Amino acid sequence: MKKDSVWTIIKKYGKKSVFFRYVVSSMTTILLIFIPFFFVIFTYYNYVLTQELSKQATINALQSKNIFESLTADFHTGYELARNSEDVRGFLHSTVPDDGIEEKTRAFILTLLKDSSLPEEIFIYSFENETCISSQETIQLGRDNRYEWYRTYRSTKLPFIMFPRTDETGRFTKLYICNEIYENNRLTGLYCTEMNYQKFVSIIQDSFVSLPDQIFVVSDIGLILYCDNPELINTQMFEKKDTYAAFRSATNVEGNSIIYDDYIIAVAKSTQSRLLIMSYIQKDSIQENYKFINVLLLSSGLVIFVSSILLALFFSYRQYRSVADVMKILEKPDMLNKNDGLLNEFFYIANSISDISQKNESISNELSEKMFLLKNAQIAALQAQINPHFLFNTLQLISLSIIREIKGDNMATYLIHQLSSLVRTAYDTENYIVSVADELETTQMYLNIQQARYKSQLSIHVDVSPECLDCRTIKLILQPLVENSIVHGFSGREAPWVISIFCRREEDYLVYEISDNGCGISESDLQALNAILASDKIDRNEKVGVSNVNQRLKLVYGRKCSMTVASDPEMGGTVIRMRHIINNLL
Repeated sequence: MKKDSVWTIIKKYGKKSVFFRYVVSSMTTILLIFIPFFFVIFTYYNYVLTQELSKQATINALQSKNIFESLTADFHTGYELARNSEDVRGFLHSTVPDDGIEEKTRAFILTLLKDSSLPEEIFIYSFENETCISSQETIQLGRDNRYEWYRTYRSTKLPFIMFPRTDETGRFTKLYICNEIYENNRLTGLYCTEMNYQKFVSIIQDSFVSLPDQIFVVSDIGLILYCDNPELINTQMFEKKDTYAAFRSATNVEGNSIIYDDYIIAVAKSTQSRLLIMSYIQKDSIQENYKFINVLLLSSGLVIFVSSILLALFFSYRQYRSVADVMKILEKPDMLNKNDGLLNEFFYIANSISDISQKNESISNELSEKMFLLKNAQIAALQAQINPHFLFNTLQLISLSIIREIKGDNMATYLIHQLSSLVRTAYDTENYIVSVADELETTQMYLNIQQARYKSQLSIHVDVSPECLDCRTIKLILQPLVENSIVHGFSGREAPWVISIFCRREEDYLVYEISDNGCGISESDLQALNAILASDKIDRNEKVGVSNVNQRLKLVYGRKCSMTVASDPEMGGTVIRMRHIINNLL
């Protein structure tokens, strides 16, 4: 057959030609594969890039920490020398220091100042004699709060504090680092250094290999010691939402990065001074260097897309040639030749048509199987529903129990265990048929949580015949009804509240009765509800409660089940009775 005849047939049938269907299906297939794949690759690239930027920011912060440690190491060196100095010990233990002790202590301080370029002044205070010695003077403090660092220590009583101070103009000029001195587990004195705040700032900025957009230095109590905004210095970290999130995340982690809005917040934790160094880096400013990769991805994607369209046209044409050849043979049967390779294709089409009747039975079986799977899917979808208000109230109760747990109450652990077991059972959609004993255990988990909430206000009575425990039933048909009593039946009804659960066997049927002493149901609502329950229609708009259980009973047992509701709105109380055939083969 000539190739020109292919285009002739295409032209004859126009847009209705099978060729165009080939093209559309091929292009649709390519788009369905290409677009999600490209989206995944591009998303993965952005994710990897973000992770890489976070890693680089973290490494930069950790490198900065190693340099910044020299400042705190200098302080701790002086502190350790003072704590182990015999002269300082003599001063700290003396009731009334004489001139000789003061001179030795001052000489020791002058030696520390000479050996280190960071501190501008060093103070040593004795709790025994209430005397403070510096390189310039000796002062009897007592309750005199002359020194700013001493006033801050007395107000906080923290063993280690680090804070900046301003001069008369409001500019930060001094930084104080104070630590307690202990001997034999007894507090004997204080060691405090005063350094130039600008020198402290220079050490911070010079410690970064690559200077970030913003820098925060925070003490272990959340006090901001340094940042680019002077108004935030000496304020608490929780006043700034994003930095406080980074602070909370870094309290138990040595190095960490947090993605917050357009920033990458890298955190390093000082091992000696318990300080946090947080650097803010704008993602856009770093991603400028990676723009060529975005261009490369987009360009390669466009090339692949155009190539895919050309390939779709080519393969569609090749596929359609075989269709055109078959059509030509059907028009001229004398062209059939047993040696012709197209003969097998033609007979395949004919045989496929003749085999349709034989496949009806197979299709019918397949349809039945799919209906069975659909039934299971409907049951699983109905069974997976759970009341979010119950979860909210339970979590609220757990929150209150955790507060009490500080005083020794372990109720939070018990509630979490009950809730996790209940949720795990509810979302196990594969096993929707359980024994009555298992269903009662699941319901008891829910009731344990509610009794922890309402305590003596709620009473539960369970009466189940032993012969019923091994019978097979639907999972989660008691819990929604019990929940319905608590949420609706007891609403507006004063305690005590009572829920009773009965289960017994009547010939080949399993019978449940769930009753409460709640407010009851009005006559009109009761009639409407029983009408819905008696109907064979499965209402998919009903989601939870009595209708949910009724729907699942119908899906599993068909007409061999029933559910009725009785109530007395004047006397109060509601009784739900349901029964289903016992089929232990499910």
